[in-house]
Amino acid sequence: MTAPLSTDEATALLSSILMDPQWSVDSIADLPKDDPFGKLCYDLAEIRAHVQALSKGDLSRGSKARGFVAGSLKATEANLRHLTWQMERVAQGDYSQSVSFMGDFSKAFNKMSREMHSKAEELSRLLERYRMSTDEDILTGLLNRRTFFKLAMSELRRAKESYQDSHSALCLALADLDNFKNVNDHFGHANGDRVLQLFACRKPAGPMICAAVSGATSSSS
Repeated sequence: MTAPLSTDEATALLSSILMDPQWSVDSIADLPKDDPFGKLCYDLAEIRAHVQALSKGDLSRGSKARGFVAGSLKATEANLRHLTWQMERVAQGDYSQSVSFMGDFSKAFNKMSREMHSKAEELSRLLERYRMSTDEDILTGLLNRRTFFKLAMSELRRAKESYQDSHSALCLALADLDNFKNVNDHFGHANGDRVLQLFACRKPAGPMICAAVSGATSSSS
């Protein structure tokens, strides 16, 4: 049976558990776990190991110790695990995540999430604007030549495949503004552009692929 420790020895042991970076749990291996002082030492050793694991980013260790300090560490570990999950959600594009349990860090996290959401929306708008600029004629807002032919060829293939079953028809129309050169010559190119824009706005309603091709308006429906 281990001889009882003096007050100085007990104080030195407790200090070593809490303060000495080289301390080893082997130094309390002989202490009885059912003794109040021995239980305190084992609890402190468990808390020390838990703190060390948390400091290294290990959020899976957990702790067998009980009490206020051990409970607070467990709550911190659980919060950090939840925060890790939230960060993964943000990385996947879920910018609705917010944190309320970590003081100043919560403010920084929530600000980051809001700014990322704003940047993502801005990027989405820019990408849509870029897509429109590559697919549309800048002046009229109609599809440009490249996009028109791409879609028209797709429609031709679809009509050919479905004709035997539904006998659906496909119409290809070419619309031209007669003597349009005279408009530019007499009224200026700015007014000529306005005429083209007004003409483009008068396309018939209904499902239709309409495009501006070299100043003419071509459509299929």
